Amino acid sequence: MAESSQKTADDDMQSEILEKFSTASKADKNSMIMTKENAEEACVEIYSRKWGMDSFDAQDKVKSQFAKIWKEHDINNKGFIDQSEGYTLFADIIKE
Repeated sequence: MAESSQKTADDDMQSEILEKFSTASKADKNSMIMTKENAEEACVEIYSRKWGMDSFDAQDKVKSQFAKIWKEHDINNKGFIDQSEGYTLFADIIKE
């Protein structure tokens, strides 16, 4: 039960962070996207909140792996991803 509660809390936190760092697409106002810069900031916030890291340690951790992981998600090199892809980006950055 505790594991289920933690999973729910993690999902809620990720949803909240996705909402905070996503913006409407210029091409389609009904579509939400995350720019590379916003995605990196979102990952820093994930580390800060999930593991209680201070922001400087979280930035260092994310910087060391973000470029590689971003390339795997932004395969068309557009500089942004769809908001729904943010969950897999977060999962990949967390497991590194």
